[in-house]
Amino acid sequence: MQPLPDLSHMGLRPSPTGEELERRQLEHVMGLLLQNSQGSDGDDKGSEGKESSRDNTVPQDVKNAHHSLKVDHERR
Repeated sequence: MQPLPDLSHMGLRPSPTGEELERRQLEHVMGLLLQNSQGSDGDDKGSEGKESSRDNTVPQDVKNAHHSLKVDHERR
């Protein structure tokens, strides 16, 4: 098999490895979670009205899922 030509001068890079894709995805998700937990989406204009109308409680099904994961982990 021939090695791929170096196309970096054209701004093209070799496709990322699975590990790199996973890392990028994780960083993206963590960024979204961080953004969500802070209750802002980049602009702070008018966030007071948005914040009060949206309740910040964790839905019950999420609590249940988290609890069952914790219990499962403790059993091991």
